[in-house]
Amino acid sequence: MALGLGLLLLALPLVVRAGASSDRELIGQLDREVIALKQKVRYLEERLAGSPPGGEAGSIYPELVQIFSGGPVKVERAAGATQVSLPGDMLFSSGSVGLREESSFALDLLATALKLHMDLNVLVVGHTDADAPSGPFKKLYASNWELSYARALAVTRALVEEHGVPYTRFTVAGRADLDPLTGNDTPEGRATNRRVVAHLTPGRSR
Repeated sequence: MALGLGLLLLALPLVVRAGASSDRELIGQLDREVIALKQKVRYLEERLAGSPPGGEAGSIYPELVQIFSGGPVKVERAAGATQVSLPGDMLFSSGSVGLREESSFALDLLATALKLHMDLNVLVVGHTDADAPSGPFKKLYASNWELSYARALAVTRALVEEHGVPYTRFTVAGRADLDPLTGNDTPEGRATNRRVVAHLTPGRSR
């Protein structure tokens, strides 16, 4: 698993001014966050090691709430599914469908949880803001339909190829800007609407 990689990325050293109280506070906060993330990794690894072959049935919702609590990833229940919403700005740089290194840890946590629950199928849906692709980006993605699908596919490929979740469990879709969470008239609103959502539903283990 790539859990170690995620921790290394999060624990990259920062250049700070020695002796400044604000820097000491920042370092303390980062230390606490790394410790919390290590605890979440250990929890999932222990669950995975103790699960029977083929995974373990049960509710993934409380586990995901626990491991993603306090972070940018949102976990909700809706329409009989557990929904994991990954912020677009955490996943992708502006004008890109290539995943940022910072996304690796969150995807690793999600993948490990999915391996514990082989009874779930995964629908990965990309969402954009209302701004259409422009400039050179438009040559690759003519509209937000193509862009939203491409970003959902990038997340799915990472879960399969880098984190080992069987590809047979996935369906990939793009919803463009049709399902906004808020208005698109501010940078904050547009950032909120850019996201990739994994919908986890019961299904036969494949």
